[in-house]
Amino acid sequence: MKSSKKAECYADIFAKKEVRYTSFFYCSNIEIFTKKVLSLRLKSTILT
Repeated sequence: MKSSKKAECYADIFAKKEVRYTSFFYCSNIEIFTKKVLSLRLKSTILT
């Protein structure tokens, strides 16, 4: 079940292509979420 929740979390973040507060609540592992956020922020900074 935990891996399923993580998959949902990633799908939600990447589908929106931006970080929203709602995504945070879908993540069971805050460490992984934080890494994803930093990774996405880095990518968006490079793209813009």
